[in-house]
Amino acid sequence: MFHRRFYIIMTVLLLAAVLICSTGYSRNETVVRGYSSVSISDKWQKLIDDDPGRVLLRDETPETVVELPVRFSFMENGRIPEVLDQGSSGTCWAYAALTALETSLLPEEAHTFSRAHLLQMNSFDTDEELGGESSMALAYLLAWQGPVEEPWNGSDSARIAKHVKGAVVMEDPSTEEIKKAVYLYGGVEASVYLVMSDSDHLIEVDHYYNVEEKAYCYTGDRRVNHDVVIIGWDDEYSRNNFVNGDMLYEDGAFLCLNSWGEEFGENGTFWISYCDAALASRGMYFSDVESRSNYDHIYQTDLCGATANAGYGSETAYFANAYTAQSHETLAAVGFYTLGKNSTYEVYGVQEFRGAASLENRVLLASGALPDAGYFTIPLDGYYPLAEGDTFAVVVRLSTPGLSCPVAVEKATKDIPGVVTDDGEGYLSNDGIYFRNTENQSGCNICLKVYTRDQEAANIRKSRYSKN
Repeated sequence: MFHRRFYIIMTVLLLAAVLICSTGYSRNETVVRGYSSVSISDKWQKLIDDDPGRVLLRDETPETVVELPVRFSFMENGRIPEVLDQGSSGTCWAYAALTALETSLLPEEAHTFSRAHLLQMNSFDTDEELGGESSMALAYLLAWQGPVEEPWNGSDSARIAKHVKGAVVMEDPSTEEIKKAVYLYGGVEASVYLVMSDSDHLIEVDHYYNVEEKAYCYTGDRRVNHDVVIIGWDDEYSRNNFVNGDMLYEDGAFLCLNSWGEEFGENGTFWISYCDAALASRGMYFSDVESRSNYDHIYQTDLCGATANAGYGSETAYFANAYTAQSHETLAAVGFYTLGKNSTYEVYGVQEFRGAASLENRVLLASGALPDAGYFTIPLDGYYPLAEGDTFAVVVRLSTPGLSCPVAVEKATKDIPGVVTDDGEGYLSNDGIYFRNTENQSGCNICLKVYTRDQEAANIRKSRYSKN
């Protein structure tokens, strides 16, 4: 068991005509939007390969082509990672995040990633006993600080095992959305309220948990206090298996993997009803994970990830980061967050950055639409050379329906003190013409990463970016 400290930061700062809006940040919850991917998963591709005569409609997605079975479980197809025990610490968020990552790679690849490395080597400078959330794990993974395989010997130079390129974050997802994510991608890290996690309310365990059936359903109104990983479902799981089954409106339950060791539930798993009042108010799953050899270098200033969002009161804004190439490289991809669904984007390159005014001299590199809230890695199909010492910039025009502050930023707060704002050069604009420096004028970093590959010096040429 463990204790959590609850807090919510709700501030809106008007700085240099830029709205900086902090997220509703509770350390026990999955809060800041995570990651997404524009690539088709191998699992979805298999569905298409199995029916080669299928003609995909233009607007079809993995969510619209799949037909889900009545029941499904990772336990039946070799996709259960090692069941671990977090002990008495408030670290369920770390255990659940890495468990979800491990399930996304199974059964083809079996890994046990170090929870201790995540907890000790992230950039948040916080006490793990106070709890955390999945966005902290995601920031650690996206920053190429991890994951690291067990056993970890405490070294700060351990070799990371994978590059995480995308993970989708869902807010109040439907039962069907959760099932499709599990079926197509891997385990879904889900926020829940477990009375067994709250020493002040242990007397209520018998009201919500059937020990014999390993079945749980919370029907109260308390805030979430724990993270588990959804690894399956059964639409016909009887509501009568739950202590409060006579109160439930339907059959069906999710199979969840906990982080309390194999002694809990059935080998570490238990059932949570579809009717649970708190289950997956926010959920996260990994949609794009690749070998660490996919890119050679990462340029970034947001080691703590998206802790706030910024904008000008409009669903559209421009944001940019400037970097100096450390060697002879080629620009390969960019990565950024979207904070809502159905965003559209345009990615531009500025080969010779000479201050804010030069951001107007940009070349379109990529454009597209992103259906989910999350973090996206956008590959750039073309030849974009960078010579050692070149100062370059990437600009993104982002539109997210319904949001007045669509740009993810990293900003320090009293509860997230580890943010450093003197390590980069970020810009924000409402029209793509006049850009403001966010570090100097708003005290925050732009969440916009750049990925590059090494290139022989002889192949670097001083020219405009070209897709030829």
